[in-house]
Amino acid sequence: MQNYATKELAFLGFYAWKKRFEKQGYYSSLEGRIELEDLVHECQLLTMADGEPIEVEILYDVTI
Repeated sequence: MQNYATKELAFLGFYAWKKRFEKQGYYSSLEGRIELEDLVHECQLLTMADGEPIEVEILYDVTI
C-alpha cells in the first residue's frame, strides 16, 4: 500500500503503477487476470486517520 497526500496524487500513482503492466496487457491477481481497463474498478482508495481507514472508495467512483 502506498500513501499519498491527496486524491490527485493517488490517481497519478495508480496510473504509474498500472503502466508497469502494459507490456503483458493485464494484472495478475490471486483470483486470476484483470484486464488493464478493468483495474480502476478493482482498486480502492482508502482515506486513513490514525492508521485506520475512515473511508473506502472504488477508484472508478472517486471524484477529484
